[in-house]
Amino acid sequence: MSILKRSDNLSKVTLWLFLGLLLVRIPIIKSIEYFIHPLPGWMIQIFEVAMYLLIGILIFREKDNLVDYFIDKLSVVIFILSSTILGFFVLFYEAPMYWIALIFWGIAVSLIILLRKRRLNFEKIKADTYAWLFTGFTIGIFLSFFLAIPRYLALEEQFQKSSHTIVYLFVLFLFSLVNQFVHASVIEEFMFRGFLWGCLRKFGMADKWILFVQAGLFWVAHINYIDRGYSFWVVVPLSGLVFGLLAWQSKSIATSMIAHSVVNAMTYVIFDVLAYLN
Repeated sequence: MSILKRSDNLSKVTLWLFLGLLLVRIPIIKSIEYFIHPLPGWMIQIFEVAMYLLIGILIFREKDNLVDYFIDKLSVVIFILSSTILGFFVLFYEAPMYWIALIFWGIAVSLIILLRKRRLNFEKIKADTYAWLFTGFTIGIFLSFFLAIPRYLALEEQFQKSSHTIVYLFVLFLFSLVNQFVHASVIEEFMFRGFLWGCLRKFGMADKWILFVQAGLFWVAHINYIDRGYSFWVVVPLSGLVFGLLAWQSKSIATSMIAHSVVNAMTYVIFDVLAYLN
């Protein structure tokens, strides 16, 4: 059984699962954030486990048509690893909520068992996949500087003189990269550049228009940034377009996930470097 076949059929169950995922990510979370800001850690964990669970179910339901959603073997591996890592994060930061860690691990293990049981014939990860990952990483670095420097100069936030060493900044970047992968990039890339893109394709929308629709919904999902000026009006919409182009051209959300994570992780590292040079 191969996931490389194109299918123009979108089941009602898949559509409702995706709409449920979108509902949790935008109206529900944003409405609660309006009254409770910042959200407490335990509430964030509950929302994340709900979104990971829905994505896991969608991956299994669409196992034969994942190529339609720019989801390849590497994307699924990243999802499983992220769910596993999130379980450890919960134990470390929210120890009393160990049961949520068990759910994250349960999602990862269940997906592995179910996919192996179906003996899916995933295409092997090719050399050009790694080339696209490098491209995503490079574009993420470039985009980070392109977006962060104007924001820093605009004094959107106050930064004190930095005395951090290069080693500290490198470790901070690596930790932030992993943190952004599991808390933001995986969920948002599977949602906006993955299942949203594929669903709109199955409804007959052209890719060039989907590029702007997904970027627009990604923008709406960050409505809580509206009081940050430059971040809301420039960083988020431009990032959505770039991440969409990467997923579209590479045919894999793994590429947009690495770019997304790098942009998020690099921001404060760049601020720290600029503060040091200032």
